[in-house]
Amino acid sequence: MLLYRRLRYGYPFRLIPLTQGKFAIVDPEDYDRLRAIKWHANQGPHTWYAVHSLTNGKNAKRKNLQMHNLVIDVPPGMFADHLNHNGLDNRKANLRPATHTQNVWHRRKFRPPSRSKYKGVDWANDMKRWRARIRVNGKRIYLGSFEDEIAAANAYDIAAKKYHGDFAAVNFPGAATEPSSIVWATENTEGTERQIENHKS
Repeated sequence: MLLYRRLRYGYPFRLIPLTQGKFAIVDPEDYDRLRAIKWHANQGPHTWYAVHSLTNGKNAKRKNLQMHNLVIDVPPGMFADHLNHNGLDNRKANLRPATHTQNVWHRRKFRPPSRSKYKGVDWANDMKRWRARIRVNGKRIYLGSFEDEIAAANAYDIAAKKYHGDFAAVNFPGAATEPSSIVWATENTEGTERQIENHKS
């Protein structure tokens, strides 16, 4: 089976059964020690995770241990980030340490309540256009308004690659367009201050 998976997928892996018909994907060398623990599937806002519930006594508060935290060493205050956004894929090649901010950057769009399926894009009722924005260092950067939703999504992707680097979660992976200029506005939390700048590439 491992040889078949290596030939078909390019790498060997093992599957650990969870609840709800889900499976965790792990490296062969991690299979035995992880398989010895009882895991269940837990659905988060963006993906599923393999979780083991821990209790210290009958009335103790239950704590959840996530499988990926047993696969790679994560420094205190950091998180294990899944490169392919699949929280059940716990192969070491798919995991990397990330700060909270980097982990948020790498999340896919949480659909409700926005009308757009693309990250960084929402519908501006006052303009009747699609608006692209991105958050950087606690500030929201306005990337422009567009008649076309895909154009707004592309604008977000360009900015995400610039500001989020390797942790950018883009709408169109593989696209490599660069802007000649980006017009943007930073907005404070009250939305009363706007600073417009032109950035030439």
